[in-house]
Amino acid sequence: MVDSVSYALTISDFDINRVGFIDGATHIELTYGVLDFNFRTLDYELHLASALVLDTDFT
Repeated sequence: MVDSVSYALTISDFDINRVGFIDGATHIELTYGVLDFNFRTLDYELHLASALVLDTDFT
């Protein structure tokens, strides 16, 4: 769920066991971004949160 004021992302019921790790991988990195786009002027700005690194044992 994305908060409409702060744009904070909340993921409920995340199950690391359902992530498709490739052979030999020990971690994944999740990156979340919000793109502000003005359709009249075609100006844009990308806002990225700090990446979150999770290992295969994440609970």
